[in-house]
Amino acid sequence: MNEIEMLLAAVGVGLSGGVTTAASAAVGDLYACLRDLVYRRATVEGGLSEAEAGEVLDGYQAAPTEWESRVIEVFDQSGAGTDPEILDAARRLLAVADPAGTTAGKYTMDVTGAKGMQVGDGNTQTNTFN
Repeated sequence: MNEIEMLLAAVGVGLSGGVTTAASAAVGDLYACLRDLVYRRATVEGGLSEAEAGEVLDGYQAAPTEWESRVIEVFDQSGAGTDPEILDAARRLLAVADPAGTTAGKYTMDVTGAKGMQVGDGNTQTNTFN
């Protein structure tokens, strides 16, 4: 899993609310922290106005599928996918929201030398290598 995919997974977990009641408060707090870090990075480094950053993050929260490509673009433009503080916040959120997946290495990937690799659950992929 690359950094952008990990950020999307973390933001998705934060939005889903599909965690136990005991963990939901911690997930909410960690999600708010991650969102604030991404928002700040998008406005300072990504060149977005506060209104634009809010629109993208709120849009993704309301309709993740429709806003995913724009959020990825913001992550790329702002450098959120390489920011150690943001990546650490995403890892902490995933560790609380999905401890079994984190322990099993679901959010860790080594893709050295990989070709046609795909990450995620329930994917379909067709490759043609020449």
